[in-house]
Amino acid sequence: LGDTILAERKGDVIPKVMRVVESSSGEAPTIPEACPECKASLEFIGKHLICGNPLCPMKTQGDIKRWVYVMEIDAVGEKWIEVLIDNNLVESPEDLYSLTVEKLVPLERMGEILATKFVKNIQDTRHSTLDRFIAALNIPEFSMQRAQMLIEAGFDELSKMQRATVAALAAVTGFGEILAEKAIAGLKNRSERIKRLLVAGIEIQKPPPRTEQEGPLTGRTFCFTGSVRRENPETGKAYTRKQLQTIVEELGGKSLSGVKKKPPVSYTHLTL
Repeated sequence: LGDTILAERKGDVIPKVMRVVESSSGEAPTIPEACPECKASLEFIGKHLICGNPLCPMKTQGDIKRWVYVMEIDAVGEKWIEVLIDNNLVESPEDLYSLTVEKLVPLERMGEILATKFVKNIQDTRHSTLDRFIAALNIPEFSMQRAQMLIEAGFDELSKMQRATVAALAAVTGFGEILAEKAIAGLKNRSERIKRLLVAGIEIQKPPPRTEQEGPLTGRTFCFTGSVRRENPETGKAYTRKQLQTIVEELGGKSLSGVKKKPPVSYTHLTL
């Protein structure tokens, strides 16, 4: 605590402490044991320190942020999510779909143009593929890529996933008993939210079958991290990661949602 350090961006993404420039008290930081919001006990899950209380008020914000991120709802950033919660306009992801221009305009720094953009961008996500819908539910370790694994294994409808047993999911390549238990528990814990989202008008569509295509990227694997600067000439906006993943797959390559430790996958830094 209080030290001055020299850090650099390792691999152009992750900060790495290179050395201590000037020492201070020598006191090490204390890892918190209780959630600052609800005071529940904290636990490490992987590298993340997590509040285990499913009713923690801050989980509401986390669930909405996850929904907005996965659904790629443009313009609705973290600060605006906090404003929407503070003004009692949203309590859960499904509440986003009841927002109107009239409800948003009175907010500070919110004009009619921005409010109209908010509403349009949110409404544009009413039609969702199953893998995206599952990933947006913010179930721990249940990413879009893992949802795709289940879909390819025959669990291609929401009802099939909800009725699945631990043994059935554990048998899917890429899963195991622990992940299967977490997936089933997560779907069960979010069953009421799923019902509310469907009532709010979310329509879940089957993703198109993923077929291996031959192309200039055949045999190569890509993982997109960080921000994207390259603009899509059709929209004038920066490409989304999902759009870049689609381009890779159309050219015969494979796309990963996260960096893997095991070979034979190798990574190349590209500027986009």
